[in-house]
Amino acid sequence: MTMILRSRGINMLAMEIGPSLKVMNTYRMMHRKEGSVSELDDIESRTAVMVDSMLSMGKKAKLTCQKLQDDGSWQEEKIRRKDEPETVDTKPLQSMKEYEEEELINNVCRVLREHRSKNRWNFLKRLYPQGLNTEQVARVLIKIRNKTRLALGFFEWAGKQSHFRHTIETYCAVIHIVAKARLHGLAQSFMQKVLVEERKSCDADSQAFKVLAKTYRVCDSSPAVFDILIKAYLKARRIDQAIGVFQRLKRHAFLPSLDTCNMLLHSVEVCSGSGACLELYREMLEGKIIPNVKTFNMLMLGLCRDNKVKLAEEIFSEMEEADCVGNVFSYNILMDAHCREGNIQDARIFWDKMTQKGLTPDIVSYNALIGGLCSKGKMQEAEVILDQMFEKALVPTCLTYCTLIAGYYKYGNVEKPLTLYEEMTRHDLVPDAVTYSKIIEGLCKSGKMAEATKFLRKILKRGFKHDCFTYRSVICGHCNQGNLEDAFKVQEEMAGNGFEPDIEIYNAFIEAFCKKGEIENAQKLIEEILKTGFTPHSATYKIVIDALVANGNTNDALKLKNQMLEKSLEGDTNTDKSNL
Repeated sequence: MTMILRSRGINMLAMEIGPSLKVMNTYRMMHRKEGSVSELDDIESRTAVMVDSMLSMGKKAKLTCQKLQDDGSWQEEKIRRKDEPETVDTKPLQSMKEYEEEELINNVCRVLREHRSKNRWNFLKRLYPQGLNTEQVARVLIKIRNKTRLALGFFEWAGKQSHFRHTIETYCAVIHIVAKARLHGLAQSFMQKVLVEERKSCDADSQAFKVLAKTYRVCDSSPAVFDILIKAYLKARRIDQAIGVFQRLKRHAFLPSLDTCNMLLHSVEVCSGSGACLELYREMLEGKIIPNVKTFNMLMLGLCRDNKVKLAEEIFSEMEEADCVGNVFSYNILMDAHCREGNIQDARIFWDKMTQKGLTPDIVSYNALIGGLCSKGKMQEAEVILDQMFEKALVPTCLTYCTLIAGYYKYGNVEKPLTLYEEMTRHDLVPDAVTYSKIIEGLCKSGKMAEATKFLRKILKRGFKHDCFTYRSVICGHCNQGNLEDAFKVQEEMAGNGFEPDIEIYNAFIEAFCKKGEIENAQKLIEEILKTGFTPHSATYKIVIDALVANGNTNDALKLKNQMLEKSLEGDTNTDKSNL
């Protein structure tokens, strides 16, 4: 029995030391061919260190054999009879494989640390011509994790080897390293590649999170890796996976930074609305994350966009209760929301609160209040606010004047908008396309086609270019005045500049034809509308049907009405009462 143990122990020792001695001899022979005499002395000393290491590993194998003997694992009475099949204990073999693997990793790390940068890569290539597998590469990266530049060099070298491709495991290992070194841009770049690899997997769960979490402690990593993962998911518009990572971290009381949480809230609000955003916010509070003013502003803005102003006010109250000081933007959000709903009094309440807190209203604050007053037709009060802006040395914007111009046109004042336009130019404000379009639209709807044409020629000389909105205003204005010839000229110019007529322009021409009694042309235009892919409005059909009935052509009117019903368009009460 003792002979059996000795024999097996010797075999184990040979298996342990053999591969390492082979590496050592290769190392020695290559340097004898390439190195100088002075280098050989250094190599001999290194070789001695390697031999000591190998012998130490051999002693471990021998001790393993002795332990097995002491435990009685190989007792003679357990040796099977000759007629029984022999069983092999695989534990020592597995141990040897682990030793060999560990020694390979240590050898690679030794070469990386001790060789000069110029020849370490070629030496590794000659030492391991078949290359390393992904598990070995990941283990080496973990071993040299504190040497960022060396780890990045090895990662790049491994990726260039034939028959090798980086996996989620190797990417995550290098991400841990660069994240700890605060190279977040580089970590983000690697993480994008992880997501590409992850998409190839059929598993809908986050493989990246599993690997990062598994290797987090052994890599002595930074919490920033999970922030980087969530941001990568958000950039890839994989919101569900980002939320999943957040919830997993929350279950383990390990939460991302507030900045990452705010980014997640914003993405959820954009993709799923303010309701889903509010639910996620409540989860953040459960996880003891303390929101800041940016968090509250984001929530209020999303709620106001969805016309949930009361809920937004509740969030504002929560912000005050949390001793979080709101900024001007916080008040502007609620002021603008109330002004859009026509609640000028409520908007003024928040204006007063803002000034009481020592905050100075900005241009957005004034524009919101002016917009609310104009929507209610309180144009004189709006101009008072404009004067206050000048007193505060605030320069109005194009939006300020555009809002006032639209308000005056809406309530029938045709002269004042042109005065405001001149005032803009005196303050060296260059009107934008929206402002020009509002003036032209107002003049055309007021029937001031001569003034509209004159103004249009004036701004065209200043470099203004027509857009679809401007063409529509002018064409509709001419059609309303019955100037079909002028309308067609503008429409030809519009087509020449690459603009296609929309349904509003078709409606204007159809109504003008019907007023002139040219019903056939109106019917042709309806056919043209259908060919272009537009679906005519019920109002479009009504105009022609009423004209046909008025001319006594009830058959064509009935056909047109049936066509309208086939398009699932409902006629209004007047059309339904037509004598068809």
